[in-house]
Parts: sequence; structure tokens; C-alpha cells
Amino acid sequence: MSSTSKTENEPRPEGVNIPASLSNTGKMELVERIAASHHLNKSVRLSELLRYLVERSINSPAEGLREQEIGANLFGREADYDTSQDNIVRVQVSQLRKKLVAYFNEEGRAEPFLIEIPRGAYLPVFVERMNQQARLAPATRVARLPWLPLLLLLTTIFFATLSIWLWRRQAGPVSAGVPIDAPLPSRGRAVSSLWGAMFNQERPSDLVLADSTLTILQDQAGRTLHLDEVLQRRFAEALPATLPENERKQILAIVARRYTSFTDVELLGKILRIVHTDVWPDVRPPALTIAREYRMRSFKSNNVILLGSKRSNPWVELVEPQMNFTFHYPDGQRNPVIINRTPRAGEEPVYNPLDGRGYAVIAFLPNPNNAGHILILAGDNAVSTEAAGEFVSSEEHLSRFFEQIGYEPAPQGEPAPPPFEILLETEKLQGSPRSFQIVSYRVSGK
Repeated sequence: MSSTSKTENEPRPEGVNIPASLSNTGKMELVERIAASHHLNKSVRLSELLRYLVERSINSPAEGLREQEIGANLFGREADYDTSQDNIVRVQVSQLRKKLVAYFNEEGRAEPFLIEIPRGAYLPVFVERMNQQARLAPATRVARLPWLPLLLLLTTIFFATLSIWLWRRQAGPVSAGVPIDAPLPSRGRAVSSLWGAMFNQERPSDLVLADSTLTILQDQAGRTLHLDEVLQRRFAEALPATLPENERKQILAIVARRYTSFTDVELLGKILRIVHTDVWPDVRPPALTIAREYRMRSFKSNNVILLGSKRSNPWVELVEPQMNFTFHYPDGQRNPVIINRTPRAGEEPVYNPLDGRGYAVIAFLPNPNNAGHILILAGDNAVSTEAAGEFVSSEEHLSRFFEQIGYEPAPQGEPAPPPFEILLETEKLQGSPRSFQIVSYRVSGK
């Protein structure tokens, strides 16, 4: 059955024809139908914003549309106002996206064309409804059911891999050719110092993996979930009420699964090898868990390694008040910016990842009871997180950093390094870190 014949069986708004493509006049007519609907007819500001964005896409489709331009032309801001301090455009566009989703799911469900404002952009696009159903739309669709078996397979592979690593950790050396009773001088003192502080006989150590399916939920919710929502499993409440029931069920079925990224699996392998070859052989192995299964009692008393930013590992939320470099997700977008809370001379207040360049945050801080340590390895994407893992497992990079801050690496983490934060800038090539460098850092008391 062709898309035309299928559409003919659906009710159409009065006076609407179904063209092969949508003319500029047709685009503006669609805009006016949306503006007159109950979703927007009481919001003059959002109606004007929609008209402005669509007219701009018609008149100058090849030119990019900047946030400052919208703020100056629609909201009375100065032409060069600071968008990092004034987020009115991002807030209003986020609201408009939600209104568009609601309109096309309800009153405009028979519209043959949809208007979408892609995440990270402001120029709207017009999508034929039949084509839209077959792809992943930025604000309204998630993976269809065929993805669910794939996620189940990946989950199975992941936990099988963990089991093998843990078995090898208990059975013998992870890295061939490195005896577990090698004298300390043959190991890197900087690596031994950091990881010796995280793994010792004084207290248990926990490794909390990123909860990757939570990102799917947050993409649909349009915001970042708080830790209490995750621990209380308030997933259904986070989804928009306008989301079709079949999609709601699909999303919740996916989110119910425990799945982490392969980057975290690789980092886990590095950490276990470090513990086995660079610390000492009789140290207890870390307890492994995924973010939603971790518990506050352990967080307060144990040494804790958190992999991922707060979007996939919400436990980072509890540590952020101590941190200078934090991830922020404007309007719930999946692409973060990094906030520098106390910029120093030559530093930026906000670092925005661009194509080919990203950022990672490494934070070594005291736990809430000041009795243990927390180590956070978080990137704006998988490549940046991988770079953070390479940094903390590299004797060359760690020793150079410790020398820069005036810390003499101590055997087996006694005494431990001072609390510190590092902001890495990363460059990627073919899905791997090509290079990384320290952009800024903070050390407790300095």
C-alpha cells in the first residue's frame, strides 16, 4: 500500500490537501493552524517564536540561526548578550518543541507534514509524516521494538564479559608477564599512589557503572533525572503525558534493562589490571554495580569509582556541590556543556564540545564522611570518557600532573594525593581519543 493511499483513509483537517512536497505557503498555513490550536492559542510568545523560526528557514535556509539573533529580534536582548547567563531562547524553544509534539500527537494527528526543531539547532524542518514514522525524530521517537532484542543481547554479552574478568581477577594475574609479587619499584609510583588510595584493606571499594538506558528515558523526558527519581524507579512519571502509549511501553521496557556502554567495560578491564599489577595482590576486588542498584550507605562509607556523568550515573549529582567543573545539559539535551564555576585568568566560564573536540572531567574527592575517596571519570561522550580512563591509568600523565601540583607519589596511596579535579580537552579520530590535554585543574587548598 502506498503512503498516499494509506493517508487517504485517515481524517484530514478541513481544507488541507496532501501535496507531494510542502510549499512555502503550505508551511505558513501549517504554522497558523498550530498557532490557532489550543496548544498555542494562549501563548503569544511561543506563536511568534514559531512564526519567526519558520519564516527564517524559508527566507534564509542556508544561513545558520544563532541563539543571540533570536534573543535580540524576539525577546529584546542586546545583539551581543551573553547566552551562557541568559537562557531565555533555549527555554522558549524547549517549550515550543513540547507544544509541537503535543499538537501533532493530538489535534494535528492527521497533518501530512510535521514541524520539528532538531536538538542543538533552531532552524525547523518539515518532515512528511510517513517518512517520520520510519526514522528516529529528535523530540518524538525512540528506537522501535527491534532494538529491544539487541539491547538484551548486548546486556548478556556485557555481564558475560564481566564474569570472565572477575574470574580471571580471582584466579590469577590479568596482565600476562607481570608477576603479582613484583617489587614496588617495577610499578609506576604515580599510578600506584592514586589507585592504592582507592583500593586498600581499610575499607571496601565500589565501582559504579554508567546506567546507559537512562539516557534514552531522559531524551524523551527532555530533562535530566534526579538521583531520587532513579532510585525510586519513577521512570513512567518522567515521560511526557503526550507520548503515545505504545511508545511509552517500548521505552519503559528498554529502561527496565541494565545496560552499560562498552567504554565502561573497557575501563573496568583497565582498572582491574591496574589493581592486580600496580597496587598489591591481596587487596579485595571492587564490588561492581550499575547506578540504579547502588545504595547510599555504601556511598557514604566506601571508596567509590563513578563512571560517567550525571546523565548516566546520577550519583555524580551528590558530588557536584564539591566540584568546580560540572556537566550541564541545557533543556535536557543529550549534548552537555561543561561549567567552570570559578574561572581563572585565561579560562572560559563554559566549555562547549564541538565536532572532533570534547571534554572529560576527572575528580578525586573525599567521600561524604571524609573517610574514603570518590573518583569520577566522566566525558561528554564515550571517546572523552575513554580519554579520562587513559589519563588515570598512565604513569606518564599522572606523574607529570602530580609533579605540577607538588605532590610526591607515595607507595600504595599512603598518604593519598590531595583532592583534585582535572578538565581534559580531547580530540577524537575514528572513534578513539587521538590526543588529550589538561585545560585546567583545581587542587584542594590551592
